[in-house]
Amino acid sequence: MKLRLGVVPEHFSSPVFLYARDGLFAARGVDVEVVICEAGTGDMVARLQRGELDLAFCVTEGLVTAVANDPQPVRVVGTYVTSPLRWAVSTGRAAAPTTLADLCGGTIGISRYGSGSHIMALYLAEREGWNAVGSPLRFTVLHNLAGLAGGVTSGTADAFLWDYFTTKHLYDAGELRHIGDVVPPWSSFTIAARVDGLLAEPAGRAAVDRFLSILNEAVADFLDGMAVAGDQDSPSLRYLMERFKYSRVDALAWFATVRYPADVRGVDREEMARCLQVLTQAGAVKTTDRQPEELVDAGLARWI
Repeated sequence: MKLRLGVVPEHFSSPVFLYARDGLFAARGVDVEVVICEAGTGDMVARLQRGELDLAFCVTEGLVTAVANDPQPVRVVGTYVTSPLRWAVSTGRAAAPTTLADLCGGTIGISRYGSGSHIMALYLAEREGWNAVGSPLRFTVLHNLAGLAGGVTSGTADAFLWDYFTTKHLYDAGELRHIGDVVPPWSSFTIAARVDGLLAEPAGRAAVDRFLSILNEAVADFLDGMAVAGDQDSPSLRYLMERFKYSRVDALAWFATVRYPADVRGVDREEMARCLQVLTQAGAVKTTDRQPEELVDAGLARWI
């Protein structure tokens, strides 16, 4: 069974990119098609719901929101990255906002509704108290990082939220200005799987279970490959620098902040409950009584 895996074209996906490049999924008996989703989690969830993807690495806040609002099509089957995501808040180089406070009641660029860039902007507004004073954010859909950067440069949007290290080259080039960060209290990326035609079928469940096992190997090999010996760049470090055009300093700085799990099947129940609570308060999750157990396929994932 072929598994179509949705990923963002970012450094976090390196373990999968390397295994796919070197034919190691196939060598281990798993047929994986890696599908690049530049528009991020909102796009991946929509493709999962339409049956165009089987699995996806989604930002946790976007996936939790989607599954909590409609649990039927998709379930959580594991955790891909356990460290929190550093969402950088960016404006145009000559834009009026210079602090987070300047965004109160402003227009935020997002990749699409339901994306991490949208959900985390709702989280930011709730955290800063803008909703309470009657100044909620407005949103404009700009699709991907290039569209978002263009939007804040042209004035279509006041700011947008995206991963810091993915955006940093635009700060270094003087094209954008970094005015703050939003770091949520939960894991960066969670693994999603569609229900119909996959989790609902014994063969599909077996394929997902096998994939998760091989993913553990891919992550372990990537981490081993980051070890730097003397002045020589390691294989994984060279890959980050070549594929993503990162400087050695930036690649090592990102690696110092990221944590992958020893077993991707683990899901932190307290963290999932906290995410649900916070996103309900922010207005992203529309129901008030959803429980973590309703989001997770406990036959494949395990609570930690």
